[in-house]
Amino acid sequence: MEYHVSEQAKRRNGFFEDLIDGLTRHLIANNINEPEKAAEEIALKLHEEWRGQNLNFPAKPRLYFERLKEQVISEYTGYNKTELLRRHNISESTLYKWMNQKLKEAKKREIDQNGQVMFKL
Repeated sequence: MEYHVSEQAKRRNGFFEDLIDGLTRHLIANNINEPEKAAEEIALKLHEEWRGQNLNFPAKPRLYFERLKEQVISEYTGYNKTELLRRHNISESTLYKWMNQKLKEAKKREIDQNGQVMFKL
């Protein structure tokens, strides 16, 4: 008996397969043992937890901004502001906000003579 599969169902299954493929590539890149099996297990766990739900992944989640912030701060030389703003599509005020946050964090930590981190309250 053959039954009709809707285009929407094909896309859903395609998404699931794409998810497994993407996870596999990431696991291989990070030297995880048996990446195909691990990717399938992750995808199946996601399926068990979220099946039947409509999922909407934000275009730029908080984790994206945290990683972007760290990358921009690490690339900042004091002379490449314009380049960073253009390359990462961020505003000047965002760059200064991130740099000020990093500076405040650094000021809260001080290293004593023994090399131990001391925190100011």
